[in-house]
Amino acid sequence: MGRTTEREELERLLESAHGGRGGRVLLVGDPGIGTSTLLHWLVGRARERGFACRSVAASDLPVRATARSFPEPDASPALVAIDDAHEATSPAVLSALAGAPAGPHTLVVASARRGTCAAEALGSWPALVTGPLSVDDSAHLLEAIPDPRPVESVRFHLAEVLGGNPLALVQVPRMLTAEQLSGRAPLPAHLPMPPALEAHWGSVIDTLPESARRAGLDVLICGSRMDLLAAMLSDGQ
Repeated sequence: MGRTTEREELERLLESAHGGRGGRVLLVGDPGIGTSTLLHWLVGRARERGFACRSVAASDLPVRATARSFPEPDASPALVAIDDAHEATSPAVLSALAGAPAGPHTLVVASARRGTCAAEALGSWPALVTGPLSVDDSAHLLEAIPDPRPVESVRFHLAEVLGGNPLALVQVPRMLTAEQLSGRAPLPAHLPMPPALEAHWGSVIDTLPESARRAGLDVLICGSRMDLLAAMLSDGQ
């Protein structure tokens, strides 16, 4: 799954909690980048090490239950995993979550999208930013897809152009034809976007001023032709 740096840091935090130096950390990243997958991996590793694990869906977390979601302080190591904290839109829930204490042997890890109210409310927690996969890790992920699996040349092209987003890497091949995946037909000039990512980034684009949206359209039209883009900008188009 890649994520060597992130996994090493989470392993270190598990070790600290096991030794009585618990704490809290926020996994933050863009949609589809893999914070939930990383959190699921962490729960598995914690169980292997004998931690008592409690997984909590932030959307189901009422204020009165926030504090009770954290185990009582004792000598037994525990992990509390809170997935998609950005779905807890109530300021009261986020405030209670941010201030809920963790015992010396308890590690509390929440995942949230970058730039959301949850990421801001939990801003006092140490953050572990989950960035894009490397090109090599992206290619390995594409190779692990059982069906449909792109041929090697297509895999490496997708690994280079999809920005290391695991959700896009998994779903975009399913949106291509068998001819395109086999390399017998060219890939589209603009690859399809998974609906979840399209919905998110579409809402972000809608909040941009007209000038920024026009500039983005210029870049989309010109692609790699920077000379054409420069000419359009100089002409005020």
